[in-house]
Formats: sequence, C-alpha cells, structure tokens
Amino acid sequence: MSVGIPIAALVGAGIVINKATIGASLMALAALMFVLILGFNFFTLIPVVLLALGALLGFLGSQQNTK
Repeated sequence: MSVGIPIAALVGAGIVINKATIGASLMALAALMFVLILGFNFFTLIPVVLLALGALLGFLGSQQNTK
C-alpha cells in the first residue's frame, strides 16, 4: 500500500495526456488515499495539492473538444 499509491500517482500522471479520464482518476484516487492514510499536514500538503490540481486539469482536458 505504501508503494502502490505513489506508483498509481506516477502512472496516472504519465498517461493523463493520452487517456485523460483514466490518468486523472488515478491521480485523484492517489491524492484521496494520501489524505485518508496520512492526513492533511505539512508533509502531505505539496503532493496532495499537486495531484488534485493535476487531476482537475486532466478531467477538464478530457471534456475539451479535439480538432
């Protein structure tokens, strides 16, 4: 579990360009698990905020029409 969550976050960040919904879901899930397991404190502030922001941008990018 302690290795799986960061790996899921990295995989989600890697595939968010090609498959935005899947990548954003993995990043959002990793951010949520970080908060549930470790709590929201000084040490989890940066990873949780960056993962949540990346997931939000991934979800918004998946809804954008491609030409």
